Amino acid sequence: TYAFGDKEFDRKAIVSVTGKRKDVLMMLLQSSGGVGIVDDVKQEAVRERRNGVKNNVDDCIRSIFQGYLTDSVSGQSGDKKIDCCAVITGEYLDTCESQNARMIYIRADGFLKNKKNAEALRFLQEQPKLLAGVCGGYIRFLLRKMEESSFQKLIKVKLREARSGIKMYQGINNAERLHENRCMLEIAAWMAAEYFRDIDMKDAFISEFCQDADKGINEAMDATFYLLGGGQMLFLKAMERILQKSRVRKAYYKETFARASKWQYRQEYFCINKDYDDFLWIEDYKKSMRKERQENHCGYGENPVLIIRKERLEELFQKEIHALLKEKEAVSSENAEKVICQFWKMLREMQMIYQIPRSDSKMGRPAAEYPVFKHFTEQSVYGEASIYVMKFESVVQMNIAHPCAEKLVERMEGVEAKNIFEGTNYLKIENEEGM
Repeated sequence: TYAFGDKEFDRKAIVSVTGKRKDVLMMLLQSSGGVGIVDDVKQEAVRERRNGVKNNVDDCIRSIFQGYLTDSVSGQSGDKKIDCCAVITGEYLDTCESQNARMIYIRADGFLKNKKNAEALRFLQEQPKLLAGVCGGYIRFLLRKMEESSFQKLIKVKLREARSGIKMYQGINNAERLHENRCMLEIAAWMAAEYFRDIDMKDAFISEFCQDADKGINEAMDATFYLLGGGQMLFLKAMERILQKSRVRKAYYKETFARASKWQYRQEYFCINKDYDDFLWIEDYKKSMRKERQENHCGYGENPVLIIRKERLEELFQKEIHALLKEKEAVSSENAEKVICQFWKMLREMQMIYQIPRSDSKMGRPAAEYPVFKHFTEQSVYGEASIYVMKFESVVQMNIAHPCAEKLVERMEGVEAKNIFEGTNYLKIENEEGM
């Protein structure tokens, strides 16, 4: 009734966002107190009209948010205050398509799975006048309060405090707008709590409302953050730190004379030292292969190889994610746990793992068994003896062509290979069973 008008409101027309841009802008200039309804406009089939709709919607949202017309209209003054409301009943744009989108994303099915939410919705369905009464009371409260200059000043102070708080979304698209959305939701929750105090609701109810509102805002913002690529951003930031800070040893080549009068490179020197190595850097993987038979190594490239134990990579990743949680521009623990649970999937999707293509065009296995050892020193009749307890563990080969590894590649150019067995007077390699 309010939107379409009657004799009392005397509203003659409603302008559609599929109409001319000038008409939309004129409607905004004339609509102090008006309502704009935007419903599933991204479903417009004709491309030209779809693009026009996007522009019109953005004009509406920006102008309503700023409180004045953000684009000029020929022959009209643009300094008139705009005080109207935009009601968006469907997704009006894809997330990545609008620089002016101000959106909050939450899955309705996930919301309704919460027993408390489902019971509250059912109660409101059974008491339809209750919600309307609360909303009407809140509108009367807000109109009365807005006449008080002290209340307007208080809102500005609250909004300034919210905007100057920790920004949790840096590094993703629309980070500033996402932070602004959160601020607006927090202000809305605070104003609702003020309304409940004004009508003398019990303190216990108001306290529970504030807790539930804060929880709901966090869940909605987390879902939006992840939708906008926050999970990938968090993953890449953690991986970049791992590659920059971790211990990397360049493998040592030892040449031995082979029976076939060819030089052979001993694989024993290409082991991961569990006590000191995070990553093992092999300068030339093809060169490291035994040359007894040509076909044994012809499938390997001559590029450097970076490998790490699967278990150790998981440990390092979780450590960096938890470190990011403690920083000023932190992410929520819920999103951190989501990224940790999706670690191996994201490692493949973000192409951080080097995978050898198979003949059937599918990707090969990202892990292989590799010799890993621990170093022990004990006293014997021969003096100090170095014993290396050896076993094979799954390792992952990292994609050093990925941008995250760029600084590591530069660092390894000036690193000398390290002989891990140098200076050993007694060497015995055995498996964990002592054989």
